[in-house]
Amino acid sequence: MGARKLVLVGIGLVGCIPFVRALNLFLPGGSCVIQVNQFIQGYNMKLKELLDELNQAIFVYVNSYDILMEIVLNYRRHGFENADALCRGGFFPPFDCYNATSVMCDDRSKYMFWDAYRPTEAANAVVAQELLDGDQTRSYPHQHSSAVHLSFPQLV
Repeated sequence: MGARKLVLVGIGLVGCIPFVRALNLFLPGGSCVIQVNQFIQGYNMKLKELLDELNQAIFVYVNSYDILMEIVLNYRRHGFENADALCRGGFFPPFDCYNATSVMCDDRSKYMFWDAYRPTEAANAVVAQELLDGDQTRSYPHQHSSAVHLSFPQLV
């Protein structure tokens, strides 16, 4: 039978995760690391160009970078209190979140990042919904949500 579709997800907003931000302590608070994000954008552009050369009927490119950037820039619109604080763990490297003294937020649905590396379930739900409802800037070739019949409940 074989696969009908293969989804290739571009690399996300690595320069904005708390771990990478903390490695650049001399940047203003909350600033993303531009050089890292520029490198990621170059990689994602090459991946999309490669997929354009291949059979588009099989491959779907998912633009996770732009989705995550939109969430970072407009975090309040998506219900987050901030776009850089951690829900679980310390605030400086190594962000130890697996010991008895590590801090945990009261409401993880208000945070974009669970720890220094991973988005929360709430952030992942926003990304998934953007992929389903978004246009050709979110996935290419465009996949309409009406063909998928999925939705994600609001997290409380």
